[in-house]
Amino acid sequence: MRMSLSILVFAIALFTPAAAEDKQEIIIVGSSTVTPFGQAVIDRVNASDTERLVIDTTGTSGGISLFCRSETDSFAPILLASRAMTEEEMAACSNQLADEIREYKIGLSGIVLAEKAGNRPLKLTTSHIYRALAAFLPSSEDDCVFVSNKNKTWHDVDPALPKRRIQVFGPPATSGTRGSFLSLAMEHGALQDKCIQALKARDKEHFYRVTHDLRVDGAWVDAGENNHTIIAAIAGIPEAVGILGYADVTAYNNIITSLTINEVAPTLSTISSGDYQLSRFLRFYTKLNAEQNNTLVSEFVAEMTSREAVGASGYLVDQGLISLESMSAATAVLDMSN
Repeated sequence: MRMSLSILVFAIALFTPAAAEDKQEIIIVGSSTVTPFGQAVIDRVNASDTERLVIDTTGTSGGISLFCRSETDSFAPILLASRAMTEEEMAACSNQLADEIREYKIGLSGIVLAEKAGNRPLKLTTSHIYRALAAFLPSSEDDCVFVSNKNKTWHDVDPALPKRRIQVFGPPATSGTRGSFLSLAMEHGALQDKCIQALKARDKEHFYRVTHDLRVDGAWVDAGENNHTIIAAIAGIPEAVGILGYADVTAYNNIITSLTINEVAPTLSTISSGDYQLSRFLRFYTKLNAEQNNTLVSEFVAEMTSREAVGASGYLVDQGLISLESMSAATAVLDMSN
C-alpha cells in the first residue's frame, strides 16, 4: 500500500527532534551599535540542544530598564551597551536586583556624522553641531538668555559652511549612541560659548537641558533603533546627515562617507588615540547569578571577552570594532560616561 507524500512528511516531522524554534530563548537586550558584535559571538556559542541566545535591540537606555527589572536567567541576563550606566542607574539597578552586576569593556568605536558619498563634504566642529541641533541657543556669546534656534541651513550656523538645509537623522532617546552624542558633541560644542561655561558652573541642571534638548522642527529626525533606516536616509536624501557607529560607516563606505569633526576624521588610528572627539567605549553587563548558573550565558561572556574575538586581530575587529589593544594612554582616560 502506497503512503501519500503528505502522510510521509507528517510522520518524519513527528519523529524529528525539536527544531531550533522550540528551544528556550535567552533574550539579550540593548544597543543596536553593539548588536552586530553580540550576534557574531552568539553564532559561535549557540550550540545547546535546549536553549539559544537571541538579541532584542532595545537601545541602551531601554535595555537598562529591562535588565534591571528582570530577575530570571532567560530574560535580559545580558545588556549590550554603547554607553556606561550612570551612577544613578547603577545604584537603582543594584537596589532592584539581589545580584552583583558585572561590566565588561569589549572595545572602542566612534560616533560618526555621515553623508551621501560624493557630496561636497561638510567640515564641522562640535560648536557647529550644537548650533545646528540645539532647541535653544544663547541670544549672544555673552548673554545666556536662550531663544529658539532659527538656523535653517548650515550656512546660517557658519557663513563658511554651504547653504544646505540642516536635516540630521539620529537615534531615539532610548539609544546609548544618542546619549554619547549629546555628551561628546552637544555638550562639548556648547562649552565653546563663555556664557554656557558660566551656566554649567552655577546651574548644572539648566546646562543639561539646554545641551540635551534637540530641535523638534525637522532639523533633527528620530530615525529609530535600526541603523539601516539612517543609512537609507543618507543615501536617498542629498542634504541629509546621519549619526551612526564607526562600523556602520566603514561597512557602507561605497554609498556614505564620514565627516571630519574639529578637523579630525574618524579612523581606527584617531579613535584609538582619542584624537577624534566622538570616541567612546563599547561594553556589556551581566548578572553574576546568570553567569554562574547558565552555561550559555557564561559561554557568551567567555567568547565576547576572548582575544580571538576582541584582540587586535580578532574577528570582531574585522567587523569594525576597535580593539582595546590598540588604545593609547590618552584614550584610557576617556570619560567613563561615554
